[in-house]
Amino acid sequence: MRSEDRFGTLVPVAALDALDGAEQTTFEAHVQSCPECRRDLETDRALAHRLPLALPECRPSAALRQRVLDAIAAEGAGPRPVPLGPVRRPTWLTSLVALPAAASVVLGVALISARHERDEARRTADAVRSTSESLEAQVQRAREQLAQARPQQTESDATRADAASLEQASREAQNRLATLEQRLAEELGRARQTLAAREQEASEAREAMARSEQRFKAEADTARQVASSLEAQVRAVQADLADTRQRLEREKAFRELVAHPDSRVAQLTGVAAGSRARARVVWNPASREAVLMVSGLPKAPDGKGYEVWVVSKETTVPAGVFQVDAEGSALFRLPTLDETERVKTFAVTLEPAAGRAAPSGPMVLAGAAP
Repeated sequence: MRSEDRFGTLVPVAALDALDGAEQTTFEAHVQSCPECRRDLETDRALAHRLPLALPECRPSAALRQRVLDAIAAEGAGPRPVPLGPVRRPTWLTSLVALPAAASVVLGVALISARHERDEARRTADAVRSTSESLEAQVQRAREQLAQARPQQTESDATRADAASLEQASREAQNRLATLEQRLAEELGRARQTLAAREQEASEAREAMARSEQRFKAEADTARQVASSLEAQVRAVQADLADTRQRLEREKAFRELVAHPDSRVAQLTGVAAGSRARARVVWNPASREAVLMVSGLPKAPDGKGYEVWVVSKETTVPAGVFQVDAEGSALFRLPTLDETERVKTFAVTLEPAAGRAAPSGPMVLAGAAP
């Protein structure tokens, strides 16, 4: 066999990256200097790259298809209650995440089938090419024999018949090659259609996953908003509860103070003309506990407050600043003071909200201790 013919037979094998060792090294060195082999190598490689596309349609198993449909049906079954605790990823989302993996399994099966079909086509093409080369070699030898016989005019009818037979066999081999190429083209078309369908299914799966993720994010945002609202409500309830506890404690202390046999009561009246403000101070000289109850007192201006004063024979001491509610009422527990034991008068003045060490504002309430 000529060197060119030997390298020509290696072209389809090299297109499939099946050469190795010294044979691969020799072929690579030859193809650099042989335009014909290089052109054939590029053509065969392009054909080898298209062979995996000549696969028949490979559908997923019924069990895999049913699992995907069940996951989608479960996801659309209806609204789920919004969790108040940590947000957990729903199980249907995990099932949807597995869709690309299932598609990869199906495509993997299709790839294995494509490789098997490629190997079968390669063996068929190699056999046809080998037969064609053998026939062409015989035709070539017959032609050489005829060329040698013509100058001597010794050509026989049998030799011409053999040459015609060989040419006929060569044409049949070429026809088989043409048929094989047509078959490969048809299978390539079907494989492209199958690939387009698979790509469409993958695109639909990606879109479904994107919609599910968007819906999950919206539900998570709603859950966070609900949780934030509930937390605000809890804080408000806790604040109300704390206020209620303090009020109950003050009322309990007031009841205990009123019920004590040593407790006394001082009546305070408004100092300004026409004032409807009234107040009472209940105190125990022995324990020096005292509680002020106010009604009808207007709300203090901004930055101001009502300060209580305990006036004894020796001195006047401040006893705290309070504010009234919207109805002008207040229940204020005075601090424990030594002057409470020997108090002569209770008074209330309008002072800065921080309080003063000595009275400086107008007096609004006053009453003598009995």
